[in-house]
Amino acid sequence: MLVTSLLLAMLVGAALQSGVWGLKRGQNQSDVAAARRAAAGGVEYALARLRDNPQWKANTAKTTTINEPGFFVVEEYGNVVGVMDCAGQVSQFRIRFNFGDGGTGADGMPNPSSSMTIPSGLVSFNNMMPNGVADVPRADGPGNTVPSSPNVYTNIPGHSVFLVVEGRCGDWLANADPNNPNPNPPALGGYSATTVESVYKVANAIGGGTPAVGASAGHFKATVGTTDKKDNLKLDSASGSVVGRLRSRADLTVTGGQTGEYNLVAGKGGGEYRALGTPNSNPDPSVVQTAETATDSLYPIPWSQVHTADGSNVLPAGTYVFWDDGSLHYFDMSVSDYYNFMANPVNQANPGRPLNLPSTVVASSSNSGANLKAKLTITGDTLVGAATNTTSLAVIPQKGVDGGPETGGGAPPASTMATAISTGTSLIQRSTWNMPLSSQITVSNPAGFNLLNNVAQWSASKGVGTYSAGNWNLPVGGALNNLGSASTVGNIDISGLGVLTAQISRYIAANPTDPNWASFATSMSLPTTTRRDEIAGVPSLARPQNIEIKFDAPGNGGATLTGPGDITLASKLSGNGASITAEGNLNLLGLGVDLSAMTNPTQGVSLYSKKDITISTYDKHAGGKYHDVSLKGVVYAWGNFKALLGSSTLAESKWGKLKLTGAMIAYGKDPADTVNPTTAGDIEVLARDATLKYDPAYLLDFSSTLPSNVSMLRVRWSEN
Repeated sequence: MLVTSLLLAMLVGAALQSGVWGLKRGQNQSDVAAARRAAAGGVEYALARLRDNPQWKANTAKTTTINEPGFFVVEEYGNVVGVMDCAGQVSQFRIRFNFGDGGTGADGMPNPSSSMTIPSGLVSFNNMMPNGVADVPRADGPGNTVPSSPNVYTNIPGHSVFLVVEGRCGDWLANADPNNPNPNPPALGGYSATTVESVYKVANAIGGGTPAVGASAGHFKATVGTTDKKDNLKLDSASGSVVGRLRSRADLTVTGGQTGEYNLVAGKGGGEYRALGTPNSNPDPSVVQTAETATDSLYPIPWSQVHTADGSNVLPAGTYVFWDDGSLHYFDMSVSDYYNFMANPVNQANPGRPLNLPSTVVASSSNSGANLKAKLTITGDTLVGAATNTTSLAVIPQKGVDGGPETGGGAPPASTMATAISTGTSLIQRSTWNMPLSSQITVSNPAGFNLLNNVAQWSASKGVGTYSAGNWNLPVGGALNNLGSASTVGNIDISGLGVLTAQISRYIAANPTDPNWASFATSMSLPTTTRRDEIAGVPSLARPQNIEIKFDAPGNGGATLTGPGDITLASKLSGNGASITAEGNLNLLGLGVDLSAMTNPTQGVSLYSKKDITISTYDKHAGGKYHDVSLKGVVYAWGNFKALLGSSTLAESKWGKLKLTGAMIAYGKDPADTVNPTTAGDIEVLARDATLKYDPAYLLDFSSTLPSNVSMLRVRWSEN
C-alpha cells in the first residue's frame, strides 16, 4: 500500500526544514545547500517507502506517488525522481535501483523511459528481507549498466538497504513536471549537485519472548569489583523502545560494588531486571524491577538459522601450535590429547604432521621466543573438517596455556595425571584402589583397547586376592563398576595404571564435571581442579598474548569459523565481521577479546555453541592479570556461558572489563526442542566492571522475517 501524500510531505518537509547544513552566502552556496537538503529528503522518502514495504525498490510502471503544490515524486521501474520548489528555488533528488540491462539481469526490471533514466555509476540495493550479506554491484558497463558479471562496489549486511541519492539544484529544474520530472541540465553545467551514500539496517528484532541484553534459562550471576565507584554492572540499550534488560528463569544475583555505591546501574538507554527466582543486587533506583512470567520464552535461535561455513574452505580439525621460531605445527589430536602427548619429554620435539591450510587461513610471524609475534588471519568462511582422530579445533602456543585460577571445578587435564604418575607422588605408589560401593567412572575407549582384560592381567600378576571378575565389570567404552555385595569392597591393582592413564584421562578431559570423578580423585589423592596449566618441560617462551587470531575479511561480508566439535582458541582474538559457531564447547582462553561489527557494516560478531561458552582472559606472563573483552553481536549457548575476567585470589587491579553490545543468551538446551526441559542455561560474569548494551539489530541477523513495525538504524553515511 502506498504511503499517503500527507505523510511523505511531512517527512520531506521535516528534512527540508531541519537546517542540517543551512543557507550560505551567495547563489552558488545557496544552490549547494539546497542540493544537499534535496539528497537528504530523498533518503527520508526512501525510508518511508521501505517502512511501508520492506521489499520496495520502485518496481512499477511510471507512477506519480506524490503530487502536492511545490513537491512531486515519480517512480518507474526502479528509478525515483522527486522535485521540490522552496520559495522559487527548485531542487531535485534521484534514486536508481534499476540495473539498466533491459530486464535480463538480477534486478528483474525493464528499463525505465528516457525521461526517468539516471546515468549514475552506482545503484541502490535493497537487502531488507535476506538475513545474509549482499554484494552491491557497480554500474560500470556500457552506458552505465550493471554487467552480467559485475564488479562489487561494497557489501551490506542482512536486513539492510544501500541508498545512493543524488541531490541537484538549478534554474533549469523549473521546467520539471510529473510528465517530465528529469529534464536535461544545461550543457555547460550551471547547477549544483551532491551525492549521499548511506546504509540503513532494521533496528528492531522479531518476537521470541521479552527482549533482553542478558537472558538465562538458569541462574544469572555477576560479580564485580569493590574498589571503585565505577565497579558495577551497567545496563544500557541502543534501541529507543527497549531498555537494557536482564532476565533470569532462576535466581539473579549481582555482588560487589564499592561500599555506598550501587552495583547494578542504568545507562542512558535505561535498565530493568526480572527473575523467576530470587533477585539479589543493590540496584540504582533508575533500574526498574519487574515480574518475570513463567510462560514468557527466551529468544530462540536454532542452529538452522545461524550462518555457518559451507565447506568451500576446509581447515582440518586438530591442534595447531606456534613454536618459538614462529612456525605453525599441526597435530591430529584434540587439545587434551595434545597435552597428554607433550607431557612425555620424548614427544616435545615432535613437529607434528604437514600443514594443509585453506586459502582463507594465513599464518604469519615475526621475531622469536618471548618476543614472538604470530598471527593466524581468517579472511573468509572456514569450516573445520573432521580429521582421523578428532573433530575439535585448538590454536595454542607450543606449551599450552594457563587457564587461570577461576577455571577450577571437576577433573584435571590429562597432563596432571601423567605428571602425578611420572613423579611417583600419588598414583604409582598406590598398589590397590578401593572403589566405593555402587560408584562408577565411565571410560572412553575409542581405540577399542580391552581394559577389562588388562585389569585382570595386572591383578593376576600382582596376586591381589580380593580381585574378582564377578565384582568388576569394565566393558570397552563402558563403565568401571563396583558390583560387589554390601560387605565387599572391590580392589583393583593399579601398579600398572600408567598403561590405563591415557584412556581414563581422555574421559576426564571430556567429562570434567562427572560426579563420579570426585570419589575417583579422592581415592587417588589427586586434585580436582580443571585449571589447565602450561605443559611442564616444554622448551618454549612463546606467550598466548603474542599470538593473534584475526578475522579480516574486507569486501567479503565477514568471516565465519564453524566447527563440528569443540573450539579452543588460546590466543589474542580480534577482528571485524567475525563469527565463531561450534557444535561443541567454545573456549576462549588466556587472551584478550576485541571483536566488533565492521565499519563498512556486516553481521557483526556472533559466538554460538551447542554446548558451553567459556571466556577466560588470564595472562600468566603479564603478572597474572586478566585482559578486557569487547564484543558486538549475539553470544548464544545451548548450555552455560561464563566470562571469567577476574579471580577472588587476585587483586582487583588485575581484573579485566567486559563490554557487550547486542545480546547474550544461555538457552539451556537445543532451542528447536519444544518438549524436554532445560538442563543448563546459567550465565556467570566475573569482571572489574561490565557494560551490557542491548542492540536488537544483531538479533535480526538470525531471522529470515521482519517485524511488522520496521524501524531503521543508520549505520553508514557519506556525501560528496
